[in-house]
Amino acid sequence: MSWKSTGYARYGSSIDFAAQHVKRVMESNSTVTPDVQRDVTKRADDYVRWVTIACAPLLLIGLVNGLYLPYLHKLNPLYFWLADGLHYIGLLLFAIAILAAKLDLYPRDYGFRSPFPEYTFGEFAFLAFITSFGTLLVYGFS
Repeated sequence: MSWKSTGYARYGSSIDFAAQHVKRVMESNSTVTPDVQRDVTKRADDYVRWVTIACAPLLLIGLVNGLYLPYLHKLNPLYFWLADGLHYIGLLLFAIAILAAKLDLYPRDYGFRSPFPEYTFGEFAFLAFITSFGTLLVYGFS
């Protein structure tokens, strides 16, 4: 029996699934069946596994990038900035994608809200690109 077949698939994320299940069990004064307990345990194990896969590269790079970033800067400052951008933009997007694809866990589920909900993600991405490119033009590429 999968967690979707238990009737909880209508909730937005797996966190909602677990919270609603606990609420239902408490309201009904019933016990958790072994199937549901096994299902919830499997979902918790999936959370631990996929959060570790998503966050481990960020933690690892955060610990060791001080060893090679100075050498990249000596070679060429552009290499330094490319590596830094890959670490803190590319790996972060990778982590967000893994959490969204595997756990149905989106940035809104862990606290990120748009201060301007009338703007789309594309508009924000365009503004970020223009701001970044403008900063590079003003301060130079080196």
